[in-house]
Formats: sequence, structure tokens, C-alpha cells
Amino acid sequence: MTQQDALFTILNSEQNMNLLPTSPNWRPVAGLVLSLSTAAVEAEPINFNIPVQGLGESIKRFAQQTGLTVAVDSALIAGRTAPAVQGNLEPEAALKQLLAGSGLTVSVQGNHALISKQSGDTHLKEVAVVGQQPLDGSPEAGYRVDKITAVGPFTNLKLQDAPYSMTILSKDFLDNTQAYATPGGFADKLPSYQHSYTDQRPITGVGNFRGISGTAQQLIEGLPLLTTSNILFLEPYERVEAMSSVSGFMYGIGGSGGKFNYVLKRPTARPVNNITLGFPNGTSFYGHAELGGMRQDGRLGYRFNIAGQDGDTRVDDQSVRKFLVSTAVDYQISDWALLQLDGAYSNYHQNQLPPTWNPANGDSNIHHPSAPDSTKNWGQPWTYADTSTGSVGANLKLDLSKNITSRSSLRYIDTPYDSIYISNSIQPNGTYTELALELKNYDRSQWGGYQLFDIKFNTFSISHTLTIGFSGYGYQEEDAKDYVKTGLLPGVFSLSTPRYVSNPNFVVGTQATYVPTEISLHNWIAGDQIEFNKQWSAIVGAAYSSIEQNGYNTDGAMTSHYEAGAATPTAALTFKPMDWLTTYVSYGEGLQQGLLVSGAQFTNNGAVLPPYLRQQTELGAKATLGNTLLSLALFNIDSALQYSVNNGNGTFTYKQDGQQQNQGIETTITGELMPGFRVLGGFTFLDATVTKNASNPAYVGKRAVGVAEQLVKLTAEYDLPPVRGLTLTGGAYYTSDIYADQLNLDRIDGHTTYDAGLRYTVPLAKHPITFRLNASNITDNRYWLGAFTLGDSLRISGSAQINF
Repeated sequence: MTQQDALFTILNSEQNMNLLPTSPNWRPVAGLVLSLSTAAVEAEPINFNIPVQGLGESIKRFAQQTGLTVAVDSALIAGRTAPAVQGNLEPEAALKQLLAGSGLTVSVQGNHALISKQSGDTHLKEVAVVGQQPLDGSPEAGYRVDKITAVGPFTNLKLQDAPYSMTILSKDFLDNTQAYATPGGFADKLPSYQHSYTDQRPITGVGNFRGISGTAQQLIEGLPLLTTSNILFLEPYERVEAMSSVSGFMYGIGGSGGKFNYVLKRPTARPVNNITLGFPNGTSFYGHAELGGMRQDGRLGYRFNIAGQDGDTRVDDQSVRKFLVSTAVDYQISDWALLQLDGAYSNYHQNQLPPTWNPANGDSNIHHPSAPDSTKNWGQPWTYADTSTGSVGANLKLDLSKNITSRSSLRYIDTPYDSIYISNSIQPNGTYTELALELKNYDRSQWGGYQLFDIKFNTFSISHTLTIGFSGYGYQEEDAKDYVKTGLLPGVFSLSTPRYVSNPNFVVGTQATYVPTEISLHNWIAGDQIEFNKQWSAIVGAAYSSIEQNGYNTDGAMTSHYEAGAATPTAALTFKPMDWLTTYVSYGEGLQQGLLVSGAQFTNNGAVLPPYLRQQTELGAKATLGNTLLSLALFNIDSALQYSVNNGNGTFTYKQDGQQQNQGIETTITGELMPGFRVLGGFTFLDATVTKNASNPAYVGKRAVGVAEQLVKLTAEYDLPPVRGLTLTGGAYYTSDIYADQLNLDRIDGHTTYDAGLRYTVPLAKHPITFRLNASNITDNRYWLGAFTLGDSLRISGSAQINF
């Protein structure tokens, strides 16, 4: 049902009563409801551009821009025409202009407006309620979001009705957990995601959904990123949409067990102006300014972000310096054409990278020791990472007719990367050796785009939205011929006290560049969203995906070539017996790009493992109970087995051999359990087992390396009633044990961490100030985050944000 159609849905009086203030004069008998708005109304001016049209249409457009809930007797506005309203006006003044000469008046109470005859009779016979407050991800909405931006090619899906398991982290949630200061840290809050790398390493999108890891876990506006180390700044993004399900059909080759879709901040009708200052970790300082608004005619808008951080962290010898600037521009070319442009540049520099850890000689009998203190530098003080990212993007939406829409998107990203880091090899006697690895003049470029058409039509009483189109992605590395050097550091090292040696000062990155790897991915897609009736709906589709990957030596001669393609189906059936309950079953296949090996410690660094087919079946249910969304999903995934082989000298080789099966249950909860008490969390219970391995039969029946069987996570907050504006925050996050080797001999204990904090908003009318204080791992628990890295120690972050 579209927003316009919703205006003609008749509701009973009990349903309408909760949309209006409790004053006895606001008493509808029967009513109509429309959810259009995106934010609560304040008295700040807004740029209006409402043309001469029917009064009902003008009120709907007014509600869209302001977020005001407007109640009016349907008979009073029938057949009336409203004058044009343009300019920078306060909402109440704009509404009064719309009613000029109509003999109607308006009274405003909080975020609600009542339109009545000038006689003052507010006892309405039939009420049109326009602009009900939406689920926008705010604390008042329990951090719930009503609609998903997109699931692959499909749009306008309600989160409750989507036949896939998803969690959406809104801007307010990211703000209030101060996720912007910790790259990738937000993923630790998701009950279906297991993070593999500490936040102290500038790598994001490295982990697993439902026990499945792989390339291209990250998307920007629905376009995949084919490598990690890209999303180090969250400031340009409005929210993160996490999809647990297999997504190969949705996004073409390159899908992993799940996806993070980063949705950009876009211009809004109401001005956005805020400044945040704080300390994200240790003595480092952080600042962020955000500006946004629209021209008076409403056709041109902008969103601008600038952010930076500089200073020492709590880890010995470690400091972080980062800078970001981004902008987004929307231009309404005409009533049927919208052009969106965006661009960003960022630089991230970190001195002292925490090392990776592994047993020496690939020996499964060498077990990980108890986790040492992660605030100590177990690598070397001269290690570092420096990466810059430049990106540009464009979207074009054309409403070609009432029933046909064209959607186009293009994006280009370039990421040069330099680093020197340490790989520690644990010895049988409990000591360890250190291997230094340096990369310099190492550059990765990627680009992508799609062209989709949405076609709406009916077959008898069945409605369809058919989406057809094409997407394509490309990836290229350009490296110096001597871009990587490695060397074993002298002596052995003890876990009792770190020992530091001189920088070997490798000569690296000085030679001419060459292109070692090129990847080209293509995806033709056709999918139909079918609505049989209010209870039954379905999604069916098919895609043909192809991949071509080439490898070259330093002389430019092709040394490897691979080309493959496959047709993959998807299908989902949804049954909604009641408005608050949705049940579904879904099946999907995807031709997946093999892992893109990335890291100087790998002997096949830069190689792309062969494509393979991944299949998933999911049975689930979602229920909205009061102000809370609950979800339950049972899943089964069959996938190729990809794993690294320890070569025993500090290096590894990635292999693809065999099959693994992951099956389990996943639940999520998001919302307000009681007034002022909000939660976001859930659990995943998983069995990830190797089912086939021809070269190593002993691996069969073993648990997949690095995959936990249980994840239980809960983030919560509570508004203290005695002190208006004060909120207590906290969380508990449990990850069960994992195995660090294929034979399941090196077992790493599970861990639990706790968070605590508070938030206080000074209730100033025009310029509210919000203070935030968050502490993660408050018990300073020492643990292994995964098979290769230590978990983060106690981290305290604080900030103050002013809106103006």
C-alpha cells in the first residue's frame, strides 16, 4: 500500500484516539491515517514550496515536510483549493497560509494540529489524520525504523514484512553509542555478527554473519565494496542496515553470509546544524560538524560533514590521526526527476598497530596462551598504517510514468594504503617470534553501478512491482613491483614483558607500478514483489551473474584467467495473519566471488579464490508487540570452505577446499519494552560444521575455524523519571568459545564484556546540548577476540553535542 493510498484507509475511533492529544475536544468518531513525516516538529522555520492545489494534497505535503500530525474533518476540506505557500516559515504560520480564505482555523498542541471551523467547533464527525509520527530510529521510537532503504533491487519494504532477517542501526543509535569514534565497533552490537578484528586495527567488514565470512560484506547505497579497510568513518552515513541472509541474488557476485549497507545522509527540508566535541579514547580529541538544509524553493538541498581526531589512545605507543570531509547534494530537476550527488575524502593514520597472533609452524598442539594485557604494545613502536579514501557517487531517479520508475547509480572509490605491522608466532615454550611486514605504494580502485526499472501493474486482483535491470562492479589493484617486504626480527620475545628492536628500514615501494589483479562482475536481474491480498505476498526472482578475473606479473603478462557465470534463483513467501505478525519462508542462491586474499602475511596475497555457489533456506517470524519489534529466524546455509593454512614461518596461504554447513536460530529485539526503557539485541545459536574436505579428511565433522556457537548481545538504556533528560545506558555481550585450527585442538575460551554510561540532554528550547559518556569493557576483561587478535581493553568515550 502506498502512502497516498493510506489516506483512504478507514480506522475505528480507538485507533485514532492514540494519534491525538487527550483533550476532550479531540474526539474523532471515524478517521483516516497517513504516515508521512520523518521528524518531530519544532518551531524552527522550514523552507516550503507547496504549489496551488487541492487543500487535502497541500496538507499532506505540509505533513511530509514538518512531521506534524494534522486532524481535520474530511468534509471541511473536500473540494477546496489551497493557495501556494513558499519561503522560510514556521510550520504553524505555513499551515495558516494554506487555510487562508477557507473559513477554517488551526490550533496546535505539541506535535499535533487540529483544523476546524472558525466557530471553534472541534467535535469532529469524520477525521483525516495526516502525518502520524513514523518509526524513524529515534529514542522515542525505541530506535525502531519502519522501512528499509533497499534490499538489493527491492525498495519500499517494511522491516516487519521483509522476508529476511535484518537489524537497522539508526543515526540516533550510532550517535548515542558514540560509534562514530570507533571504526567497526558498532558491529559488536549485532546479535548475528561476530567481529574478528579489534577496533585498534583500521580494518572494518572483517568478521562473519551466521558463521560465514567473505569478501564484500560492505555496501554503500547498495553497491558492494570488494575489499576491507574502506569504512573507517561513520559520519557521512544516516544508518547502517545489517542483513544476515545470503545476498548473492540481491547484489550479484561477491555476497557473503550477510551485508552491511551504509545509507548516506541526505538533505532534509528542516535545517540540520550540530557540532560534536569529545574524547573517543585515551587523550585523543575528536570533533565533528554537520550542516544541512534546502533552498527556499525546496529543489536544491545539501548535507555537509567534517570530522577529525588526533591524539594518543590508552595503548602504549599508539596514536590516531584522522580527517574526513563529505558532502551530499540533492537536486529536484523536475517533479519527476531527482539527481543525487555525493563525494568524500578521508585520511586515517595510526601509529603502532596491534600485531596478529598465530601458533608457530601451523602446529595445532601449540595453543593460544591466556590473553595478555592489550594496552601493552606486543608489536613494535615503529609500526603504522596510513590509508586515504576518495569516493564520488551519483544517483538518478526518474518517474517515467505513474507506474514506471527508473533508478540509476554510479560510484567510484580509490584507496591507497601503506603500513608496516607485526605477525607474532607463538612457540611451544610460550615465547614468540616477530615477523615484520611492510606494504608501500599499494593502491586499490573499485567502481560499480546499476540501472533498474520498477514497473507496477495488476493481474486481476494481484498487484505486482516488477524490477528488472543490470548491475556491474570492477576492481583493480595497482602496486609497486616491490610493494611488500618481510623480515624476521632478531631474538625471541616473552609474554611477560614486551621487547622492542630497531626498525629494519626495508627498501620498499620504490619501483614502478603494475596491475597484478583485475576483477569484473556483472549481474542481470529480474524480481517481482507480488501482493495477493493483505495477508499473502511473495518475492520471486532470478539473476544471471558472471565474473572475470585476471592476474598479471610485474612485466604485465597475464599469468591467470578465470571466467564463470551462473543463473541463481530466489523466492520468499510471506503470510501476515494479523497486522502485528508476519511469518515467512525464503530460499536464495548466489554465485559468490571467491575470497580476495588481502594481507602481506599471505603467500597468495592479491589472489582471488574461485567463485562458488552458496545456498540458504530461512524460516522466520516477526512481531510488533506494543513498541517492540521481535524477530525469530531458523536458517540453513551450505557454502564452500575457505581457510588459511599456517606455513610455519609467520606466513599463510589461503585455500578453498570442501564444504561447510551452518544451521541455527537467530532472534532480535528492538524497541521500548516500557516507557523510557529501550533495548536492541538478541542471540544466535549456531552449528557450523565442515562436511567435506578431499585433501584433509580429518577436518570433516570439525567446527569451522573462528566461529562461535553462541552470540548473546543486549544494548539497553533507561530514562530516569526524576531527572528529565537523563538516561542511563549499558550493555552485555557474550561470545562463546572458538577453535583456532582446523583439527579443533586449539580452543580459545569465550568472553563476556559489559558497557555502561549515561546521557544527559540540557532542555534548551532552541539549542539543546547533549552530553554522552560511554565506557566499554568496564571490567577490563582480557580476552582473545578471535584466533588472530586480542580484544579491546576498557575504553572510555565522552562527547558534547549542540544543535543550532
